[in-house]
Amino acid sequence: MNSSLKLSVTLIILIITMCVIGCDGQEQEEVEVVGIPIDISDYQAMVGSVENEMWNGGYYADGTWNGDYNDSPFAGLAFYSRAGQTTGRPDYQARADEASGFNKTLITNALELDTSGFVAELHQIIFAVLGLLEYMEARDSSDGIDLVENVLDRINLIMFLSGYYIPADGSEVAKVYGQTTATNLLVIANLQYAKTFPNATSTQTYINRAENYLDAIDDKAWNGAYYEFSPDLPSTVGTKYLYPNVTTMMSLTRLYEVTQNTNALERAKHLFNEIETLKYDDRPGYFTPYSKDTYGAQTDDFTSFSPTGYAILAFQSLYSITGEQKYLDGIYDQLTFIRDYIHDPSAGLIRHHWIDGDIAPPDAFVCTGCNLQFLWIMWRLENGVL
Repeated sequence: MNSSLKLSVTLIILIITMCVIGCDGQEQEEVEVVGIPIDISDYQAMVGSVENEMWNGGYYADGTWNGDYNDSPFAGLAFYSRAGQTTGRPDYQARADEASGFNKTLITNALELDTSGFVAELHQIIFAVLGLLEYMEARDSSDGIDLVENVLDRINLIMFLSGYYIPADGSEVAKVYGQTTATNLLVIANLQYAKTFPNATSTQTYINRAENYLDAIDDKAWNGAYYEFSPDLPSTVGTKYLYPNVTTMMSLTRLYEVTQNTNALERAKHLFNEIETLKYDDRPGYFTPYSKDTYGAQTDDFTSFSPTGYAILAFQSLYSITGEQKYLDGIYDQLTFIRDYIHDPSAGLIRHHWIDGDIAPPDAFVCTGCNLQFLWIMWRLENGVL
């Protein structure tokens, strides 16, 4: 082979190699994303009061949670699994062990349902899966992996038939959280499996399914600036909601953590900037219209804890990935809102929302899952765990 031909072949190989690495806009070099511990000392009194109330207030019995609205099997199991190890409290670890058994039973029973029954219970099924994955990661255990795979496979097959996007009338979870947020929970579950078991045979399959869901979210809900709450519900279209955008941020940053997809990271950064228009000028926190009418708000002075928690989780990922101060400031803004506006020190609880210039009244429901999620979030922040 003459020298000019050798040079041509070498250049072709180099160009092909460069395109394999970077022509799709994704960074292929493996970069481990490590959480950055965050100082939460200004909020420790609040953490202590909520932790004490959740432990002693009668919100748990025999593996089940009172007032959980389906999310405690996730948040409760996640918190006690993690905190039980870092604090060395055997009673926390025992609660986590017992609660994990409840989650396994819930999933096992769900797998015996017909399709309509399974979809009707999707809300609690997906939270049970997320909690069990947290428990397995904390314990560094694969006990229950077959059960998780079986239920994820069934969810993903059903959602394949729905175009990987939850219909507005397809499940209670879509009615409560909106189509986009509900679909993001499925993204997060598939990617959490991939994070927990990076070397498992099925890991790439679940990454692929997560990407299928995100493609569908883009196709169905992206309007060029932000993600719609429920595009199949005309009354919500054109209104910017916090919930679908912070949960999509979570999905995108989680995808980046697993695959180093830089397009996902850039979209997540865009969404952070986009939701700034929902921030209040005169107090911390964001306007969260998704449940404003449900609770009878008369003004736009309404912030729910539910999407606020997911916002903190998304900001934590962005801060750990980029190290940029604005994401840390965003975390503290949300924590200050919780502490100064919806934490009720007399009850040792975080109330569900701020409404028309006041904290939700004591006779409003207590969201056990929200309070447990808060404890899990604060554990993550303090320990730098993503």
